[in-house]
Amino acid sequence: MRDEELAALERYNTKLIISKLMNGTAVESNAPTLGFLLHEVARLLRRHGALAEEIIGDAREEPGLGRNFGGGLYESELEYLVRKEWAREAEDVLWRRTKCGLHMTTAEKTRVRAWLAERV
Repeated sequence: MRDEELAALERYNTKLIISKLMNGTAVESNAPTLGFLLHEVARLLRRHGALAEEIIGDAREEPGLGRNFGGGLYESELEYLVRKEWAREAEDVLWRRTKCGLHMTTAEKTRVRAWLAERV
């Protein structure tokens, strides 16, 4: 995990949120099994703050976040943005709301556009 991600974990009290998600189990004891979750929670917390808990929902492993579109963008986040923030355009999601477009291939961005076109 990069230093910037570790800083985000501390800044947003990620340990408390993950502990809550893990039904009160201490984060340190689960760190090896939460590797993906720590990384993704840090990203979501940077983008959404405490609302990240709603995006994560019941997910305890990567498949629980839905389809991975690349660049750190998962289907659960897209669903949240459409449902709660009325996101309608791929460009809005990829460049303004998440900045994930900076880390995605053209094919990955096309898949996000297609996903939104089917649902909006």
